[in-house]
Amino acid sequence: MEIRRLNICLFILILIFQTGFAQVEYFNRVFKYNVTNALFGVIEKDTFFYTAGTIRDSININSVRVFINKYSQNGDIVWNKSWGEANKEYAASWKSPIIATHDNGFAIIGGIRDSTMTWHSFLMKHNSDGDTLWKKDFYDTISIYTYNHLAFNNFKETSDKGFIIVGEIHATNQYDTEIYLIKTDSLGETEWFNTYGHPLTIDRGVSVIQTPDSGYLIGGFQYRPGVAYSGDGIIIKTDKDGNKEWEKTIGGPYKDFIAYVTLSYDSNYLVALPYAYQEVLPGYPAREINVLKVTPSKQVIWSKHYRIHCKQTVENIIELSNRDIVIVGYSLICDTINGASGDEGFIFMLNENGDSLWYRDYSFQSYLVNGSSNRLLDLKPTTDGGFVACGYFINYYQPFPQSGWLVKTDSMGCDTPGCWIVGLKEPQIAWDVEEVSVYPNPASDFISIELNFPFTESLDFELINCFGRKVKEVKLTKPSTTVSIAETKSGMYFYRVMSRDQVIGKGKVLVIR
Repeated sequence: MEIRRLNICLFILILIFQTGFAQVEYFNRVFKYNVTNALFGVIEKDTFFYTAGTIRDSININSVRVFINKYSQNGDIVWNKSWGEANKEYAASWKSPIIATHDNGFAIIGGIRDSTMTWHSFLMKHNSDGDTLWKKDFYDTISIYTYNHLAFNNFKETSDKGFIIVGEIHATNQYDTEIYLIKTDSLGETEWFNTYGHPLTIDRGVSVIQTPDSGYLIGGFQYRPGVAYSGDGIIIKTDKDGNKEWEKTIGGPYKDFIAYVTLSYDSNYLVALPYAYQEVLPGYPAREINVLKVTPSKQVIWSKHYRIHCKQTVENIIELSNRDIVIVGYSLICDTINGASGDEGFIFMLNENGDSLWYRDYSFQSYLVNGSSNRLLDLKPTTDGGFVACGYFINYYQPFPQSGWLVKTDSMGCDTPGCWIVGLKEPQIAWDVEEVSVYPNPASDFISIELNFPFTESLDFELINCFGRKVKEVKLTKPSTTVSIAETKSGMYFYRVMSRDQVIGKGKVLVIR
């Protein structure tokens, strides 16, 4: 009777969740044209989604254009606007190049390269229909190098309705760039600019926010060309006029990558970057996710590392209204069991203390298909409690070019209804579930785990609740192991046995009291 009553409660719980998410739209779509395109930034506004990206001109093969797409809630394109010139490359900035502005319009940033191979940057303002209100061009007037170079990478609207833009600019020679920060008014007129960097290093500004003291925090990257293993994330704090107050490098002994920044609810700063924990050869690091919370005086409150796949690339970090932290990016999955590898996008949810809540991988075409690459580059929360993320998909061995990729999920990161029931999304595996046995089922105080195959190194057993949260983790070193679950609450749980980053068995177990 007790088991029957518990099963009825679980069934009702599933119905409640399905009803609660009934209005959520899910999709996982690519947008194929006859030419290469990619989506670099996404926002939601007035129940529609908008992306900014870059597409090669289908008529003039020497031209590249910037575009904005408007989508319905189910991912259908409502309209498309693009800008460019013959024999020039217009490129949307590669780090969140589109923002919604206070007047219900948009702004986008990007770069333009002409026949002289010189890059300069632009800031464009659009109304709610995507029509251009004005465009401002910004040129490198500082460098002495032959091919001037000014790149805008990321920007925000400021409290005075102007814009703060971060990027990079050539310094004294070909292998020396500095971080470039520029403040404009609401019409794109320059108010001030400043540069930050070190001699003979590549310094890039890739992320920027306005801080509560009206100053700015820059996230970026620096490395010294030709120096093995060099490379660190970097954050720089400035005052309201762009004067540097402090600088902090983040990383270890190997080549780390870009630091992304966002403001936390308590006026501290959240930073995420790919941290290199290993580098077999110079320039080929294995990276995990590193998230830090830093005070306005650059003191680290906490720093946590997460290793899910053999190489992770972080592309953005945001904090939600409930104080949870969300990170988006892509992973190189090294699948030794199936003898395959490839990129898949990911969304990673943490609580305010940096504890993992759930992690999911995404693909339009699995990494198991030779040549597939799935990269998520930006993410925003949506009004239905879910997320929308964008990037690009490419398969080098199939007869269609690189395509823009858009994914809509619910609040649990599911891109199909009900995936929260099975917890974390798993890679495809070449093992049978029967290789692992867990009993008794239902269970009360303990479970026994039987491994019905030979193994030579320790394995990981994980017990996961229906919200995708790990509640138990045990190292398995022998074919039969008994695990206490005396402190586990009643309910349905999902288990998996992992060999490094590969799933070799999974299933469900019911816990009753």
